[in-house]
Amino acid sequence: MLLSASVAEGSKASLSQILGDLVGSTEVPPAPPGKPSLAPGTPQNQPDLVTIRWEPPINDGGAPVTAQHTLSKKKLPSTIAPEPALREQQCSLYLVVSPSSPPPSYVRMRTAVKHHVAGTVKRRVPYKDLCYLVEHKRTGSPHWVRATPKPVTKPELTLSGLEPGWRYQFRVSAENSAGMSEPGELSEPLTVTLYRSGVSVPHFMLELKDTTALENEKVEFLVAFRGHPTPKVSWYKDGFEIFSNRRMRVVTEEEQSSLVIFQASFTDEGEIKCTATNRAGHSVTKAKLKLEGERAPPSIRLPRQYEEGLLFEKDEVIRLKVSVAGRPLPRVTWFHNGEQVTFGGRYEVNNTDKTSSLRVMEARRADRGEYQVKATNRLGEDVASFLVTITDRPLPPGKAKVLMTLGKSVTLSWTEPDDDGGCKIGNYLVEYYRLGWNVWLKAATCRQMTTTLGDLIEGSEYKFRIKAESPYGVSDPSEESDVIFVPDPKRG
Repeated sequence: MLLSASVAEGSKASLSQILGDLVGSTEVPPAPPGKPSLAPGTPQNQPDLVTIRWEPPINDGGAPVTAQHTLSKKKLPSTIAPEPALREQQCSLYLVVSPSSPPPSYVRMRTAVKHHVAGTVKRRVPYKDLCYLVEHKRTGSPHWVRATPKPVTKPELTLSGLEPGWRYQFRVSAENSAGMSEPGELSEPLTVTLYRSGVSVPHFMLELKDTTALENEKVEFLVAFRGHPTPKVSWYKDGFEIFSNRRMRVVTEEEQSSLVIFQASFTDEGEIKCTATNRAGHSVTKAKLKLEGERAPPSIRLPRQYEEGLLFEKDEVIRLKVSVAGRPLPRVTWFHNGEQVTFGGRYEVNNTDKTSSLRVMEARRADRGEYQVKATNRLGEDVASFLVTITDRPLPPGKAKVLMTLGKSVTLSWTEPDDDGGCKIGNYLVEYYRLGWNVWLKAATCRQMTTTLGDLIEGSEYKFRIKAESPYGVSDPSEESDVIFVPDPKRG
């Protein structure tokens, strides 16, 4: 049996739609969906979230046919069917239907017909529900990434986890049982921003004011501040951070902070600074403290971190600075391990009316030890001292000595380095040299200053050396041991 369908030219009915009416199925992919519209989440609550919406495709590949068409059928005596009644401005389609087994083959048109298209039709499984593939990419990147692992069944999708600071574009493709459509039009670019709810830069509502006080008088500085999250408040005197001690007290509660000096001295004169810091920013307020009086004995104040000693690495610049006060202005002298520091060369001293500093260029291990500062005027003197450590890789250990040989083993010992580089030795590296090989090889690592090596080659001569290892490096090798011979019992 031959089924035929005729549709007027200009009709919106497609080949797939007509055949869908004839055989109840389609294999045509859908048209592209509409351009995605983006609805980003609120910056305060969901800054990395966006809702994507789009219009379904105009043609889903299996939509009902809206145009009218004429269907007819007739029985055929053979596999060739002439069709003389073709008309201009009309499209005719044909399909062979028979209950025979095997079923009839495809319809083939022997001649091309003006204004018409002939083709083959194959019956497929029923059309499945339309679904969508959503993709996104960063602007400037050629790579599209699937937004979800599985297709989306509705023309809407909410995405989260977009990275702040990037601009994204989206596109949507439609899919049915026949295949995937071309991607639809790109969305407008979307910039994902990270909004920190309630974050504000610290600021001082009450700032510091210059203050003049008498010696031994109680002095108080007070600030009021705001910021979210709550700022960290710190106090400084001439650049040195102030911590609570017997003479001073720092108190920070809610939105206020105070610095109290119980008995002000001339060493307290100078710049008082308060800072407030949080992740949103930093704020500073400053004031001058001046003490009245014409005469005062010298006074030296060390920064708090000097109390536990200072650590510098070899070749680093050593910078030391202390606060000095007194009237008349004291004379300041620096000492290293009891000897006065001679200025010039690697040493540089800078004195002001409030501070004294010493700078030592290209630190050496010899620069370690006790540093002392002495301030003197006609009313007296004051002295302060602290320790400085210069770290470096250790010096070589003592010469490796052979304590005993037994068969193919040897026992060695050595002494620790004269200078450990400012840090405890962690390991000793033992190396051996077999005459004839002409290369030093690692034999063992140990923590003690003795070790036994085995599996030496009989009939060979060996010598040994040691290296010391610390967190600051590995020493040069020690002096080589005397050469030993490992006898070969087979040769006598």
